[in-house]
Amino acid sequence: MAKKIQGKNTDFYYMQNGQELDQKVLLKNEEKKKKEREKRIQDKKKESNFDIEDETVIQMTNKNNLKKEAMQRKKILKEERKKEKRRKRIKRILEIILLAGIVIGGTSFAMTSPIFNTKEIKVLNNQIVSSEEIISLSGLKIDENIFKFSKKNVKKMHILKI
Repeated sequence: MAKKIQGKNTDFYYMQNGQELDQKVLLKNEEKKKKEREKRIQDKKKESNFDIEDETVIQMTNKNNLKKEAMQRKKILKEERKKEKRRKRIKRILEIILLAGIVIGGTSFAMTSPIFNTKEIKVLNNQIVSSEEIISLSGLKIDENIFKFSKKNVKKMHILKI
């Protein structure tokens, strides 16, 4: 157990076997502690990758870094705008190609499909000229596609009404 010696400054932490260590030993121990503390601080500094040029310290930054960041942002924005314009251009071209394909496909379907072939020809309200004569003069044929028929090919007939 440690003995208390009166009248002297004693540090109970440094007492061994009831005897007080002298001042030299105390100073050496304190110096060791300081060196260990400094070493820990340096190790912490090495561990943290804190770079004054890149980091913001208490709301204060290097003005050169701010300018560099602003230039980089502008460059990125320009590149993004260029990419967006290119995407829009490609999208517009694809839309035009798709629309042209649909129109061409629809037209070719209508021209070749048997759905749009004439099956029968009726002539209504004919009292002067017979139906067969009107059909032969019109140029219409059965099983002909209605989209291939041209109005210009029809012979104009002038019938006088009595």
